[in-house]
Amino acid sequence: MTELALFSLLVTGFFGIVNTIYLVQMLVAFAAVRRRLRALALEDFTDIRESGLAPPVSILVPAYNEGKSIVESVRSLFALRYPKIEVVVINDGSTDDTLEHLIAAFGLRLTPRVYWQRIKGKPVRGIYWSPAHPGLWVLDKANGRKADAINAGINLASAPYVCVIDGDSVLEGDAMAAVMNAILPHSTEAVAAGGTVRIVNGCTLDGNGVATIGLPKSFLGASQVLEYLRAFLFGRVAWGELKTLMIVSGAFGVFRKDVLVDIGGFRHDTVGEDMDVVVRIHRRLRSIRRPYRVVFVPDPVCWTECPETLKGLRGQRERWQRGLGETLDHNQEMLANPRFGRIGLFALPYFMVFEYLAPIMEVAGYVILPFGWALGLLDSRLFTLFIAMAFAYGLCLSLTTLLLEELSFRRYRTRHLFRLIGVAVLENFGLRQLQSWWRLVALITWRGRPQTWASAPRQGFQSVPTRLTP
Repeated sequence: MTELALFSLLVTGFFGIVNTIYLVQMLVAFAAVRRRLRALALEDFTDIRESGLAPPVSILVPAYNEGKSIVESVRSLFALRYPKIEVVVINDGSTDDTLEHLIAAFGLRLTPRVYWQRIKGKPVRGIYWSPAHPGLWVLDKANGRKADAINAGINLASAPYVCVIDGDSVLEGDAMAAVMNAILPHSTEAVAAGGTVRIVNGCTLDGNGVATIGLPKSFLGASQVLEYLRAFLFGRVAWGELKTLMIVSGAFGVFRKDVLVDIGGFRHDTVGEDMDVVVRIHRRLRSIRRPYRVVFVPDPVCWTECPETLKGLRGQRERWQRGLGETLDHNQEMLANPRFGRIGLFALPYFMVFEYLAPIMEVAGYVILPFGWALGLLDSRLFTLFIAMAFAYGLCLSLTTLLLEELSFRRYRTRHLFRLIGVAVLENFGLRQLQSWWRLVALITWRGRPQTWASAPRQGFQSVPTRLTP
């Protein structure tokens, strides 16, 4: 057997293993989502809202140049059906009109307030408060990037739980109640929880949140709708069920504030602060042998903007790849270490081999094998096997994701689902290969390059006239 044939089997085996892992995750997630839906039929979030037992939550909104969407995001937070909410917006040295928009929309006033800097960070320039919305605080500070902004919000927050969301995100009305309802039965152990993130591009908003659900007009945006469904609807659900969840999305995550303070808050020296903080929570609590839970709840939804240009998408994916590398680098002591249980023995090795190093095998397979086949150097049967593992298997998983979405949450109309089916087919012809290339470039070049927190270009939210809250 030739070296190219052996390489073909290696690459094909890699794609087969990856997609089989996804298949196992899908089966685990399918059962978990259906079980969750049966439980929801018996739950009433009115109980948590009216019982008086709901713990206060401080919602932290780090904002850097979010002038186009920050006001709608904050308004949607005050429409949440949860009784004890404090909103803390952290203006991280924005160079646009983010702060001016907030002052004008909510009548903010510069207010003296004690600021205890338990987690060190950049200087605070001012703290604003809204008489019309007493639960709203805006902290204006020097730019220090996202992690520093979140840490400043933790310092100002008064509640025992903090929820971190992005400045371009909108939570659904019952999202906070659903997450806290999942936390409360295990309140002594649940230290972090996350919900589902979906793409808001193509949707319209009113004063209470998302009014109508749609898809982005662009193929690039629609492909990310499908990608987020795969990532959250079976990826995060499965990792949560297996008690190996290593990331709570920076767009929507709830944490015990005392645990965040204990580990020193979010790290400044990574662009993947959302994954890093969860891994460090695992590391700290396993080290002191404290029982804990990191929970994923699939039904509460946070809607967030996605980039719809190749430049914006490339920047995001390179940043994600770098963040994963930095997290693995900072926590390499945990890798394959039985002291850290299934996180060290299973989750971290998976992310090292099948996420961080995966672009090497993916790009090599996408480039070398088609050329080898075209030149007659690779047997057609081996090339067909590669196509089956790399494309057909993955396509089946994407279609199964859409089936799970339709059987469970049914957020999209029939025409949307048919369009997403088309996207699932077309993304295999160029887009996936391009993303693998971007990740490979980031894998090779991120060390030594300066870190930046640069928001992707925002389109802003599509709004409709505000409806009255019932």
